[in-house]
Amino acid sequence: MRKGIWLAFVVLFLVASVTDSNGQFFSRRKHYTFVGAGISAMNYFGDLAPTNKIASADFSFTRPQLSFFAARRFHPRFWAKAQLSMGQLRGDDYTSQDPNDIDGGGFFRYARNLHFRNNIIEVTAVGVVDLFENRGTFLKRPKLIPYFYLGIGVIYHNPQAKTPDGSWVALRPLETEENTYSRIQPIIPMGLGLKYKVTNNIDISFEFGYRYTFTDYLDDVSGEYKDLANFDDPIAAAMSNRSGENPAAATGGQRNMNQLLTYYGGRQDVSNLPYAWAYPGQEPLNGITTGEVRGNSADNDLYFVYGFHISYILVKGIQTPKFR
Repeated sequence: MRKGIWLAFVVLFLVASVTDSNGQFFSRRKHYTFVGAGISAMNYFGDLAPTNKIASADFSFTRPQLSFFAARRFHPRFWAKAQLSMGQLRGDDYTSQDPNDIDGGGFFRYARNLHFRNNIIEVTAVGVVDLFENRGTFLKRPKLIPYFYLGIGVIYHNPQAKTPDGSWVALRPLETEENTYSRIQPIIPMGLGLKYKVTNNIDISFEFGYRYTFTDYLDDVSGEYKDLANFDDPIAAAMSNRSGENPAAATGGQRNMNQLLTYYGGRQDVSNLPYAWAYPGQEPLNGITTGEVRGNSADNDLYFVYGFHISYILVKGIQTPKFR
């Protein structure tokens, strides 16, 4: 995945190098600024995705993203854009996994029974390359322009989940894997778009984007199950291992506990913990214990963004030459 990102940077650099000489006569009076807004859909891919394939996403958890941006064209092919976006990512083992899929791993993720929501605030700066150039003013831009973009950005995130009694809690302070992480994370935004000229000043576009992150904790899941006796907070212990819960916390749906209890040989004995178990009758399943796989720490989480944008070109009045 990282090789693909570096390849994208190389391609962008090469395109910039090839076209730079062609843009050196793009006079400043042809530069222009435009502003806009967009509504997109967001989908998450990570440890709580339906499968471990890169394109796997549970589209029932699609949520909207609202964005605002300002951009500046400075070259026949190039423009730069700064954007602020807000949206939410979600995932849930109960909804996304098949409890009968033992060979494919769905049963084990179903038994894990984790879920999350995460409100994402995203700030990005990207360079954009139009596949069709325009050497004239904004009035002469092509009717339809495909483009691609690549840049840098940061997100603020704060994963949450429901306790068995239905209260949403922030997961990071609980350190469910005895590990902490920052709420502020760098990202690499990249994607493709298609822009359509509606009027002299208005464009609409459709974009499909991908956000590579440098964290595996958008969903608060990454590594192994920890020893419940290591937790001082019984709520943190309960949120760390949710395999014995019924019903599913996020949806209220009834889990197939007979199948789970049969496979795992019942529930864990938590009587040796230094505190009373937070939710009696919800004790974790036998077999899902210290050192067992909770998530895949080898791959970071990511998300997809796709939707429509509208932009308005800000221009001063065009003056005709004066002759004496």
